Amino acid sequence: MSLQLNQVSFRYDDAPLFDGLSTQLPQGQLIGILGENGSGKSTLLKLIAGIEPVQQGQIRWQGTAVHQWSPEQRARTLGYLGQGVVPAWSMWVEDVVKLARVKHSEQAVTDAMARTDCLHLAKRKVTELSAGELQRVLLARVLVGAPKLLLADEPTAGLDPRHQEQVMQLLHGHAQSGATVLVVMHDLVAARQWCDHVLVLATRRASMEPVIQDNSAELVAHAHGTKFATRDKGSEVVTSEKGSEIVTSEKGSEIVAQGNSREILTPQFIADVFGVNIPLSHQ
Repeated sequence: MSLQLNQVSFRYDDAPLFDGLSTQLPQGQLIGILGENGSGKSTLLKLIAGIEPVQQGQIRWQGTAVHQWSPEQRARTLGYLGQGVVPAWSMWVEDVVKLARVKHSEQAVTDAMARTDCLHLAKRKVTELSAGELQRVLLARVLVGAPKLLLADEPTAGLDPRHQEQVMQLLHGHAQSGATVLVVMHDLVAARQWCDHVLVLATRRASMEPVIQDNSAELVAHAHGTKFATRDKGSEVVTSEKGSEIVTSEKGSEIVAQGNSREILTPQFIADVFGVNIPLSHQ
């Protein structure tokens, strides 16, 4: 496992969000971070990226705590694509992409822009772009750095269907090259289609199989290979009529399921956790 969260806690003022969150995430996979609004998906990425400070616990990448990274190591390892970026300067698009890394080749910049379909925007001012065009330019800037850990917060927001598919193909391909790619998503069908692995956060009750009764980072294997994370501190386990357990969090959000996307994202699980009925392809 390349990315580990050990007893991570974080709160906004008096509102706890994560209390003892622990999990391990695999390398070389596209990992979808799913959950309803307010469940902490974007904050989780910011904690991993070091944008928000971990208040308790530790996040480790390949054995090293991320808060101990030097600026050079952070720039070399991490790529972060956030939400709602507003250009502060009227720069040429190609110059924005070149900001990705201290050392880069012109060919790497050209390749990244071609892959994200923004090469034709090179001589445009970044302040003149549409939201979708800007999103593709910012993704090119991330990809040109070839990060081993790539974090993307709703990277398909504002894109038309063709570019949504293109972006997911690029992210999946980057993961297949050996990188760990975490993507916050709301489209459950797309998550099931593109993600190798999903992590589901929830702030309310969610039906699930029995969980470990302590706060260790060990995962429980479901009979069909699905993995469920340990509950966070402050959680309460309630037994349902059918004998399965329901996990509730007294303090903020927790991981209610984690594992292979097609094993986790079944119609029943989606209905239980997200409260919607979505027909899914069996392909």
